[in-house]
Amino acid sequence: MTNYNDILELPFKEEIEKINLKGNKINNIDNLLDFIKHFPKLNELVLKDNPINIKNPYYKKIINEVKNKKINLVI
Repeated sequence: MTNYNDILELPFKEEIEKINLKGNKINNIDNLLDFIKHFPKLNELVLKDNPINIKNPYYKKIINEVKNKKINLVI
């Protein structure tokens, strides 16, 4: 999987509390904040072992904003 947009097609996304996308090929998190808005009960998002450049200042800002929403982001 190279992005997480396919998950937006799930009919029960309002009930999802944890999403585990560990070990995929996701490298772009530009729209991560928009993505998580579709999951009101989300409390954990695992993106570990993806080629995301966490040193990128723009991505650092996105990561911090997600964490400020009280979502446990594992990256």
